[in-house]
Amino acid sequence: MNKNFVWVLGGGVLLVVGVALYAMRSNQPTVTPEESPATVASETPASSSPATLKEVSFDVEGMTCESCKISVEQALLKVPGVQSALADVKLHKATVQYDPGTVTDPEVLKSECRKAIERVGYRVRA
Repeated sequence: MNKNFVWVLGGGVLLVVGVALYAMRSNQPTVTPEESPATVASETPASSSPATLKEVSFDVEGMTCESCKISVEQALLKVPGVQSALADVKLHKATVQYDPGTVTDPEVLKSECRKAIERVGYRVRA
């Protein structure tokens, strides 16, 4: 095989992967510093959701890439009561939305979310 052909093929694969990651990223909203809660695991009403949903945010150490972000989000979505999950690599934050009508004890939810994040290999700052 010609060296130039291998470089072109490799570049094409990287381009396709990059476009796919961009498409995945652009379909999800991100948390901006203005929207981000100031404290770890703070509880606030969700601004873009129905008034009944609440948010809990966590400071997460170790997220460095899109794969990290997806791992954290998928782990959080498996926690009973979590309606949505969003992680932000740049801000080192993960935010979940939950319905207080179905979650009887928010402290249990926070604890389960911390455990889920730690199970996939990341640390939650206290």
